[in-house]
Amino acid sequence: MIGLTGKSVGLCGLLCVLLVGGLTLYACRNNTKRAADPPGAAPPVITPHPPVHGDKDQQVQVLKSAETAANAILSDIEENDFESARQHLDTLQAAAGNLPGPQLSHPDISPMLGDFFQLYVVQLERSLNTEDKASARFEATVLLGVSTDFLGRLQVGANPELARFIFLTREFAVWTDARDLEMLQIRANAIRDAWSDLRRTIIQKRNANAREEFKRNEEATADFDKISEELQQASTIEEFAELVPSLREATDHIEELFHQ
Repeated sequence: MIGLTGKSVGLCGLLCVLLVGGLTLYACRNNTKRAADPPGAAPPVITPHPPVHGDKDQQVQVLKSAETAANAILSDIEENDFESARQHLDTLQAAAGNLPGPQLSHPDISPMLGDFFQLYVVQLERSLNTEDKASARFEATVLLGVSTDFLGRLQVGANPELARFIFLTREFAVWTDARDLEMLQIRANAIRDAWSDLRRTIIQKRNANAREEFKRNEEATADFDKISEELQQASTIEEFAELVPSLREATDHIEELFHQ
């Protein structure tokens, strides 16, 4: 029987998250009337980017740019600035043509994850052109998660578990907007599980840190421990929605710990 590494298990988990989340969101969208296209909106124009299979350093740089672009799109969507959001699509399209594949040094990289990335780049362009905010937010969140996951597998010392954790906490807001209690409950449990895995890494990191960094790690861990308990206790859409701001802020603090 072939053994699974921690990275392989994490990859399988992320693929399941993407598949279930995508199917659920689009099922929800199909059960509701889609908003009419804005007046004069042009049909989506998909600009193909030829594959550019560069070396590892080039792929890392492209993926970092994709991660930044996905974050920028999410910020623009929150401001309803779809024109600005569309300016970042070229970066994501370029990344879609330069995704890493399995290699001897990185056998846990899945081609299927790259397939998801390419799919959601196309879907995101369509959603931005029709100004479908809910779908665009979900698709940009997926692209952010996949970019971060790829980086976690390519970069020495990076943490793939962090990618899944960030994706789940960002995606949580999608389900509060959709008022989908079942998915909120599923994701709350997934976030708690992901936090349990990530917490072990933070404790190990904390033990090796200097006093000042130790204090920051202690505070960030305590903050998310509290949120984890609140996620377990929440039972209504309103209670889950109240946790979104603190969940986002605490996730930012956790992410900062790994970039110090």
